[in-house]
Amino acid sequence: EAATTTDSYQLNVDTSASKLSAALGSEEISAMADWLEKFAGIDAADIDVSDTEALVKLWQDNYDPTLSSSLKSAKRKYYKRLNDKITEAMEGGDVIIAEKNEDGELEESSTIGSQQFVNVGQVATLAATFSPSSSMRRRAL
Repeated sequence: EAATTTDSYQLNVDTSASKLSAALGSEEISAMADWLEKFAGIDAADIDVSDTEALVKLWQDNYDPTLSSSLKSAKRKYYKRLNDKITEAMEGGDVIIAEKNEDGELEESSTIGSQQFVNVGQVATLAATFSPSSSMRRRAL
């Protein structure tokens, strides 16, 4: 018979990295690197396109739409939309937790705000990963 526990653990869920990865594809990352080099004067060797978070930080520190005023309107608007997309991804927002319903379709079961904590027992994937019998659970927390 399996032992049960009523211990409650909470993890702070930082979703910013996954949101950035989802928001920025290789085209956007390449465009950011090009803009940073051409208009902000950043040396190409200092631009690491494999580190999305560092690239976004570099972008946020240096992006100024007035620096690329020589570009055609469509390209300037592209960079403005890209900047807006990055800003939106960085602002956070709710993460939706979904479960399959009896028809096999995903259905929202709860949400986690970007600055909220989550009870591991309420999230099936995490609860399975950090089961009460797991010694990993105690080390990870």
